[in-house]
Amino acid sequence: MDTTNNDNVSEPQTPGGFSDTDFDDNLGVPDSLTVLDIQGSQIVLNTDDVEGPTPGRTPFSAVYQPPVKFKSFHRDIFISGSPIDVTIVDYEISHATHLLNPILYTISVQHGGFTWEIKKRYKHFQDLHHQLVMFRTTLNIPFPTKEHKRRRESFRNAPVSGKKKGVLPRFPKKPEVLISYEQIENRIKQL
Repeated sequence: MDTTNNDNVSEPQTPGGFSDTDFDDNLGVPDSLTVLDIQGSQIVLNTDDVEGPTPGRTPFSAVYQPPVKFKSFHRDIFISGSPIDVTIVDYEISHATHLLNPILYTISVQHGGFTWEIKKRYKHFQDLHHQLVMFRTTLNIPFPTKEHKRRRESFRNAPVSGKKKGVLPRFPKKPEVLISYEQIENRIKQL
């Protein structure tokens, strides 16, 4: 009696227990790659024309750079080569809800291909101004830490465009309750 079955043909097995039919060896090569044949062995070359950092793009190799602390002075959180435009586009006056700061400013922030609209009051501008003054003051106080020395040096050596170095911008101190409707446009320019 013949016990062999011709339907069960043994296929060559690879070390993982997979057969050769489990793999597709006839995949096409993507158009972005050029395949060269040098002495029988194939070498694949990437023909991507992009070399070096491109403005507005973060290179993939940035994933492998050591992490930077969130509060680090040199943290790259903006798109390189792309300007940041901040403008006050509108305002609303509401004396009933906020007696001291009745004007609600609508601010448009544009960076790269993104646009945000946020609403802030005078007290938020004032808080930001105080924080910037404190930051600038701490850069001038000679603390003995290495981090502070490095921040001071990098801030002092940073190029300043158009204005005198060391001059802080003037900030309006007049409360918004005392501002008339005619003076609001001038106030927006000051902020």
